[in-house]
Amino acid sequence: MNHKLSDETIGGLPLHEGRAELLEEIMATPVLDVIDTPSHLKRPRPRWITVAAAAASIAVIAGVPAYLLHDDGASGDAPAFAAAVQGPVDRALLGLEGWRVINMVDGTDGEIVFANGGQQLDVQWSKASEHDDRVDDRGDAGDPDELRLWGEPALMFAYGTTDHTVIRGVDGDGFLEIRGSGMDEQAFRALLDDLQPVDVKAFAAGLPPEVVTPGEQAEVVTEMLSDVKTPVGFDPTTVRIDGATNRYQLGAKLTGTVACVWLDKYAAGQARGDDTLVDRAANAMKASHSWAILDEMATTGAWPEQIWEQGDAMAAGRDATRLMRLYGCNDGTMVDD
Repeated sequence: MNHKLSDETIGGLPLHEGRAELLEEIMATPVLDVIDTPSHLKRPRPRWITVAAAAASIAVIAGVPAYLLHDDGASGDAPAFAAAVQGPVDRALLGLEGWRVINMVDGTDGEIVFANGGQQLDVQWSKASEHDDRVDDRGDAGDPDELRLWGEPALMFAYGTTDHTVIRGVDGDGFLEIRGSGMDEQAFRALLDDLQPVDVKAFAAGLPPEVVTPGEQAEVVTEMLSDVKTPVGFDPTTVRIDGATNRYQLGAKLTGTVACVWLDKYAAGQARGDDTLVDRAANAMKASHSWAILDEMATTGAWPEQIWEQGDAMAAGRDATRLMRLYGCNDGTMVDD
């Protein structure tokens, strides 16, 4: 459900002086809304922008994630920026407590996947030209239920009692498909009510902190490497993921690359009997048990265990050739599946 921001809450938001002044200016500006009357009688009718819409506007302008702007700080509230959406709905965001982004692919055709325990909500956006084929494809699941989602007709298909998908009608140049798994139909419909329709700009401004945009990747990689020893000549700018991603995936790409480069050094040392190089590589990887990014990732996935296992194997003097094959490394880089 949508909650309105009170004046007291707005006053307590952590806005710098300039942002606060901007918010006051937005709220003091009448928005002209022309009502449907005969042309010779039409006059602009002022209405005052809501507090929620004003907060959303300043969130987009100032770069503050709008989903943080709740009326009472409760993380289960819906994002305030929903009130400011105008025009076609290009994306959707979920700001409920316990839900986090586990995958994201941006672009003309893309998706963002939210997860909460064993439940997942996958929001996909696609070109309008693909709509009819998508509906035909989903028809294999059976006859759909008709509903309306944010003012547009939509079709719901059931793959099972805990797996449903909704395809919204074409809106502008594209359409949305939203799939919920690990929940029954009632819970899925409730999540649809909590999803917030947004345009592209509001989507970018409202992404939760675990999402890393392309422009942020270099800075985040540098931060992740702050306590990671890397080989001489290692270039962190080579570690990139196309499009937006999350900290877990970027952390896996980064630590996997570092681990493979160290394993390559370890293999070279074993091949030419260079015990100094072998020890340097093994000690660097043994220290992975203290890498902060792996501790962070260990709370949500098992990737860190593979890195730690590799470090322990190198410290134990295991054969490099076998380790290269076991951990998917090839000449200092991870082998893509």
